[in-house]
Amino acid sequence: MDKGRSGTRGWRVVLVVCEGLRADWVRPPTMPFLAALATRATVFPGARAVFPGTAENFAACLATGTGPASHGLYPPAAAWGELALAATGAQVPHAAPAPWARSLARRFRERGGCVVHAPSSAPAASILASAAAAAPHRAHHPVAVGGDAAAAVAALAERAAEDVRHRAGPALTVLWLAEPGRAGRHHALGGPEHLRALAAVDACLATVVAAVEAADPHGRDVLLVVTSDGGLVTAQREIALEALLVEAGFKSAPDDTLLLAVPTPRSVLFFLHPAARRHRPHLLVFLEEEDWVGTLYSEDALRRVGLAETGAAGYGLAAAVSLRHSPRPNAHGIPGGGDYIAGTGVIAGAGCTGGSAADEQHALLLVRGGAFPAGARPTGPATPMELTATLLHHCGLPCDGLEGWPLQTRLLTDR
Repeated sequence: MDKGRSGTRGWRVVLVVCEGLRADWVRPPTMPFLAALATRATVFPGARAVFPGTAENFAACLATGTGPASHGLYPPAAAWGELALAATGAQVPHAAPAPWARSLARRFRERGGCVVHAPSSAPAASILASAAAAAPHRAHHPVAVGGDAAAAVAALAERAAEDVRHRAGPALTVLWLAEPGRAGRHHALGGPEHLRALAAVDACLATVVAAVEAADPHGRDVLLVVTSDGGLVTAQREIALEALLVEAGFKSAPDDTLLLAVPTPRSVLFFLHPAARRHRPHLLVFLEEEDWVGTLYSEDALRRVGLAETGAAGYGLAAAVSLRHSPRPNAHGIPGGGDYIAGTGVIAGAGCTGGSAADEQHALLLVRGGAFPAGARPTGPATPMELTATLLHHCGLPCDGLEGWPLQTRLLTDR
């Protein structure tokens, strides 16, 4: 069944992605403009990130409209590639080609192309930009101006606003903001540096929204979407995973490749070599007894969170883990924290993500324009895959091959 709509009207989409922005941080004291915008937009309280909760996984789901089992980009891609190389002696491609052949940017080529505005420090945004490579597009990757995050996001916002102001601009404009995620990963959540980053994002959103409302005062043609890839929690306790696996006898040494543990800061995917698959029951028992394991996924549970049990080079995904989460607030009163994996670049006391805890999964999603009325609060979860379908549906493009229905249909069922 075709989930798109017919028509050739000049619909356009402006998509703003704020890395690491938890929906509960959008409040008048911290982000007054965005909080006000939410009152005159449709907000999806059930918006959730994907698991493992990384910006790269979110970007791949958004670019392809499919979950990780289909797009094949298990995070972090670079780490998996290095481990597979060590295990097999040859580089093993692991991205599933089919969804990428019809990426979001490629689908938009017949409606005027795609623009991706992103800082060079946002590798997740490069996934969208790379997917746009075969479509008419322009991608800007400015380096942060003298380390001034506020100036950098302001420059990006102005470039995105310029695209919106031009009547002959692209059908899809993407503004990818590495803030407040970057600040949150380097400083305490709710601290002065983090709050400055939130304020900078709020200011740049005002610039973009002003351009959208000037171009389409009645909100009929330009669909504005502000979303995030999930939220950050405070890094509380470091877990030396490789040492634990060696001590438990699952690895003879940290570089033993019979078991590959592919971590994000707050999640781990465990891949077993075919010669070691008999150890899966013992691995599951071990993980069930570890206090740093918050949620353990195996078999059917893996499929429910969108993960495939097969991997590259014959490896099988034996289990996935989201690390222990605690509701305890940090020194600035920001609730949510937990354990994190050593060697993943986490700064103790700062923010981190990757797991499936509610704070990490609490993504922002608000939509203004098109079929989305002010003040609506549709119920139920909303995924990045459904967002992909929503953008395409607004522009009259088919949504075949996607793993989600347009959110416009949610408005009808909620009436």
